[in-house]
Amino acid sequence: LMSVLGTLLLVCQMALLSIALTPVLCHVHPNGLATVKLLPTVMCNFSGDHAALLVIGSIVLCFYLGLVCGCLFVVRTYPRKMREADMQYLKAFSFLFSRFLPEYHRFTIVFMGRNIIIVLMALVPNTFIQVLVMVLLLIAYLALVMRLSPWRVERANNLDGAITAVMIAALCCCGFFVEEVDVTVVSIVMSVFLLTALSGFIGCWALALQERLGMKRKPFKYFL
Repeated sequence: LMSVLGTLLLVCQMALLSIALTPVLCHVHPNGLATVKLLPTVMCNFSGDHAALLVIGSIVLCFYLGLVCGCLFVVRTYPRKMREADMQYLKAFSFLFSRFLPEYHRFTIVFMGRNIIIVLMALVPNTFIQVLVMVLLLIAYLALVMRLSPWRVERANNLDGAITAVMIAALCCCGFFVEEVDVTVVSIVMSVFLLTALSGFIGCWALALQERLGMKRKPFKYFL
């Protein structure tokens, strides 16, 4: 029963967090009034229906945070339970570990963290920053999956990588549909990227030059 409930909660974790954040995601209209994005008839005035939504969202958020903390605790105690051969514990929380190789049992935290950051991007008011952060996050996740292959089944690693690549391509295409773009933010981000690339190039060049010059030096003065 615990395994089934845990699996359902993991599947619905993004939905739970989205429900918890719904009351604080407001859209400001030209007249200065704000309404909930998903419920345009509800005013963001911390009273009436909006107050009820805030209470419900707070309850769901507390439940979700408890779920995340519980998962972190279970993952932390996993090595000790494995040494103790606690089969009841392993069966109860198999929904966290059964999908990944034993040496990568902590990858559950990476998987959950990725989903949490994606949902939290809705709080960022700048659309360009939302797309940029999600693309960088998914690229890092894709590189990690391809490097570690944490899933027990090799085809699952390939499928996860393919799905992540499709998501990255979709996000890149979504960037063309952004109507309002802050040119200042884009300029700053592009400048940071260019400076990072230039610094990396100079650093690699200096390291290669140092190794090249170091090859001419003998590691000893006399040969016996």
